[in-house]
Amino acid sequence: MFLQQDLSNLPVLASFFYVYMSYLLLMLNVQFYLVLLERTTTFASSGSLANGLP
Repeated sequence: MFLQQDLSNLPVLASFFYVYMSYLLLMLNVQFYLVLLERTTTFASSGSLANGLP
């Protein structure tokens, strides 16, 4: 009886966990892209990106 109730509750927990993990990944991606954007803007301001050099 308890196992069946736990199994019926499993999709809700799985979907909540999936939403939570996707939210964490989104936050990590936003931080990564902000750092990447900051580095590319500093490269562009230094002029190495305009010359085509890495």
